[in-house]
Amino acid sequence: MISLVNSTKYSLLLLFLAVGCGERTSENQSANMLEPVPLKSSGFNFHNTLRETVELNYFTYNYFYNGSGVAIGDINNDGLPDIFMVGTLVENKLFLNKGNMIFEDITEKAGVGGGNIGGMSTGATMADVNNDGWLDIYVCKSGPFEKLAQTTNLLFINNGDNTF
Repeated sequence: MISLVNSTKYSLLLLFLAVGCGERTSENQSANMLEPVPLKSSGFNFHNTLRETVELNYFTYNYFYNGSGVAIGDINNDGLPDIFMVGTLVENKLFLNKGNMIFEDITEKAGVGGGNIGGMSTGATMADVNNDGWLDIYVCKSGPFEKLAQTTNLLFINNGDNTF
């Protein structure tokens, strides 16, 4: 039996949902907030492609389809958010934001590539680990149980010149 307090909570929740799902009018309808940006003009090209094999699939590694991750932060202190994409089976990539939705792939120049030798990248974050004013990149690694000894996490220390 639902108590009066719970019943009131559910009633309020339904009221908020009904008001929030109301019909949009020209007065409260905003322009599209998101628009697609063509790959050719953005320079942002990343695909976390997964290819199953007999040795590597959902049944041998339960987290195979969980995806990897993204870390967003200003690595060069120019006020623009840069993007570090993490790949499960593909190379991680670092994209420098040039402004106006234009990105430059600086993975090799920055020294943060190297693919996924020793396991799969499963997540990343940016933080100023050594307190020098520059964001560093930390990458979490994982993989099938039999190969866990090969999955060492990575820490890339920012040199302040777009290299790590």
